[in-house]
Amino acid sequence: LERLVALNEAPDAVRIFITQQAFIDNWNKDNGKRENKFTKQTEQYVRLGRILDSMNLQSDVKAIVDMPVGNDQEEMWEIFQRVYDEIENGDELYIDLTHAFRYLPMLVLVLSNYAKFLKHVSIKWLSYGNWEGRDIQTNRAPIVNLLPLTKLLKTEDIHPPKTGISVHFSGSLV
Repeated sequence: LERLVALNEAPDAVRIFITQQAFIDNWNKDNGKRENKFTKQTEQYVRLGRILDSMNLQSDVKAIVDMPVGNDQEEMWEIFQRVYDEIENGDELYIDLTHAFRYLPMLVLVLSNYAKFLKHVSIKWLSYGNWEGRDIQTNRAPIVNLLPLTKLLKTEDIHPPKTGISVHFSGSLV
């Protein structure tokens, strides 16, 4: 969101899909501190809800709470349906997979492709914040642009190999 705001492309609507536990741990904590689960040390913490409030977005920001964790196929389809139901016809999707858990990045990729055809949406941004790859001194993490992966889902750009098992892609992935 910070990057989109900086580019003067703040979205009309922001949807953050969050489990009940993540809501408790990350969205609504207001004491300014929390225990780091890895180091077990107390550290400064600003809850996500407060960060979004401080951005003064002109967007309709909504946390979709009580999302299933995704432990089985039933929960997987509930996640799919609940996210799909939030997408409007013609939406431009800006997707951040940074905190997506387990198979959810794959689900989002499939779901967004599904929505492209049924709701005529376009995927404008698909990214992953590589926290583990951050610069320790600046504490800034690289943001990986995953949007080129969506081009592989355009079946008209895929040509079957003439021989062997190699795959040829016509078009730029950048």
